[in-house]
Amino acid sequence: MKRGARKNSDDMSASELAESTREFEALLPTLRCKPATKANLVRFERARKAGIEQPGIRRAVFDDEALLTEALAPARRRNMVLGELIERGLHRELAVLD
Repeated sequence: MKRGARKNSDDMSASELAESTREFEALLPTLRCKPATKANLVRFERARKAGIEQPGIRRAVFDDEALLTEALAPARRRNMVLGELIERGLHRELAVLD
């Protein structure tokens, strides 16, 4: 098929769909990974708890910088990242609605 004349998968017959998706049927190569050690898991968990700065999410949720610092205080006291605190708050609010 020409590049500009692609059909939507809903408009294709079974044989056309099979032909167009044939390249994805091959198995993915297995990765040679070894299981994580206890020390690596502890290090990963510490890094996850420290959190990665995501300013885009912060700007989308918090317009006011003072509100952000006020929200971060209980998260730090509970040794949580901001996302976990927001998730707990959403769970609590949704439980009230039920």
